[in-house]
Amino acid sequence: MKTDQNCESRVKGLFAVGECSSVGLHGANRLGSNSLAELVVFGRLAGEQAMERAATAGAANSAALDAQVADIEQRLKNLVNQEGNENWSKIRDEMGLSMEEGCGIYRTPELMQKTVDKLAELQERFKRVRISDTSSVFNTDLLYTIELGHGLNVRNVWRTLRWRVKSPAARISVWMKAVPSATM
Repeated sequence: MKTDQNCESRVKGLFAVGECSSVGLHGANRLGSNSLAELVVFGRLAGEQAMERAATAGAANSAALDAQVADIEQRLKNLVNQEGNENWSKIRDEMGLSMEEGCGIYRTPELMQKTVDKLAELQERFKRVRISDTSSVFNTDLLYTIELGHGLNVRNVWRTLRWRVKSPAARISVWMKAVPSATM
């Protein structure tokens, strides 16, 4: 998520640090060894900024929040009560294998298309997932099913340390548009 120099996203009052954020220091993706210093510096900054914002923020719109809660509760209820014969873990395993094969560091258009086709199939199967644990407390079955649904949300994005085989510069103009940059 793109953030400004104070770690604030485009959503007023939403601050981000770490793996989900980018203040522009490392381009599209930092290497693992660079993360600790960034977390220490920007974690503190984000915390300070969030405290200042909270101190001056007005009351929340409780009617809007209640409507959001009701919507989420209904979607969760629908998911828990969904009829079907598919198992989320089997779909997740197939998704992982397909992603490793077609969307690793080195990619070809053919393997990527095969993965896109597989993800479309898995999205359809996801509509028939049956959650065995229907409890409302510590329901990891539900949690993993929700995460799988988010993971199956297919996007066409080029970012970070990936390289398309046989056409190294073919998409550089698209990549440069997709990745926000900052000037120092």
